[in-house]
Amino acid sequence: MESSGSQDQLEGDLEKDAMATAVEDYRRAVRKEALKELWIGVLLVVVPLLFFLSGTISFQELFRIIYFVLGAVVVAFSLWELKRAKTLTVQDWLEHQQAQIFAESLNETKPYYAWLILGCLIAVGFCQPVFDAKDSIQAAGLVKEKVWQGEWWRLLTCTTLHANFLHIWMNGLSLLGLGKLIESLANRCYLPLVFLLSAISGSFFSLILLPNATSVGASGGLMGLIGFLVVIGLRRKERLPINLSRNLLVNLFLIGVIGLVGIQFIDNAAHVGGLAAGFLIGSLTVSKADHQVPIVAHRFTDSFGLISLLAIIGISAFSIVLIFRA
Repeated sequence: MESSGSQDQLEGDLEKDAMATAVEDYRRAVRKEALKELWIGVLLVVVPLLFFLSGTISFQELFRIIYFVLGAVVVAFSLWELKRAKTLTVQDWLEHQQAQIFAESLNETKPYYAWLILGCLIAVGFCQPVFDAKDSIQAAGLVKEKVWQGEWWRLLTCTTLHANFLHIWMNGLSLLGLGKLIESLANRCYLPLVFLLSAISGSFFSLILLPNATSVGASGGLMGLIGFLVVIGLRRKERLPINLSRNLLVNLFLIGVIGLVGIQFIDNAAHVGGLAAGFLIGSLTVSKADHQVPIVAHRFTDSFGLISLLAIIGISAFSIVLIFRA
């Protein structure tokens, strides 16, 4: 007859074997995803590199091509992921499981405000090519000398314009992802409020720190959303997946790397201004004492969130009017 101790040991061994198998499956999945991203990064790098090797573009021009910069970052990150896959542990797998459960819970949230804001950006984007993107940027972008001449509304309208399809596509994906997180973890009124104030802050930082460069894009607002989420992750870490704040910080690091590499065409001042505003709003509105998730907004905050959403819609409409008048 088998003893109780032997039975417990057998069950323990089976559990360890199952855990080891799960970790190995996770390693394979991480390697597979990293290899896929690596090939994408290589393709993005190779094409501009061939133009450089053929003498079509100079070395400096190579680093002004956003596809090349993004590809280089993707390649570096993929290689790091391949290396990390070799040392993944049971704890990493458990964190991954927790993150998956959290991701599935996010699907229950319909990010209505994020869709509305994205709809505004897409509407402006559709109107831009009508008269050529350069003309629309001159009409409503952050042309610094015109701001100093009194056209202060450009601090607002510039955040609804984008330089090209890749620009709005990347910002749109980021807006949906970050927007869904905020609308899940907090009252959705925070999304337009943080986005608008951070976008304005980014425009002011750009105006002061990059006085000779024309800027467009919603990146300042998006960086503000990241800053706000970092505060939530830090102040509600006991209620959220362990790797949420870590992933946000990794994203900030990657954005910083892209900003440094592509400093000639990326408005890092707007990024810093937006991030600072989002972090400040989060620090002022997300209580340390209250551990509730989702975060409840006061009536005052709720009202300002709705006003901010209407303001974004109005600013987008005004941008379209300016584009068609150009």
